[in-house]
Amino acid sequence: MGSKKKNTPKGRSLSSKSILEKKSKPYACKDECAEIVKHIPVRTEGGVYRRCTLCSTRKDVLHSQWLCQTCSVPLCFQAIGPTYFETFHSKFISEIH
Repeated sequence: MGSKKKNTPKGRSLSSKSILEKKSKPYACKDECAEIVKHIPVRTEGGVYRRCTLCSTRKDVLHSQWLCQTCSVPLCFQAIGPTYFETFHSKFISEIH
């Protein structure tokens, strides 16, 4: 008669943060976004690549070394058409007003 193990859950234990907190995307403060003039793309410190807020998905992860100095939102620059930096900020500003 062998000893039986108790049923214990496998995998990672639950953390104190809620699921909604963990899955939230970076966002810009509405007060700071009111003036588009302050938004300047800058390189990340140390050349670290971060996930692009606008184009990155779970299936297709895209990283960028650029982020908005005011919002700290990482965004890609593509060669053709308006940049994701412009698209993100024009969309966000239109939602505020």
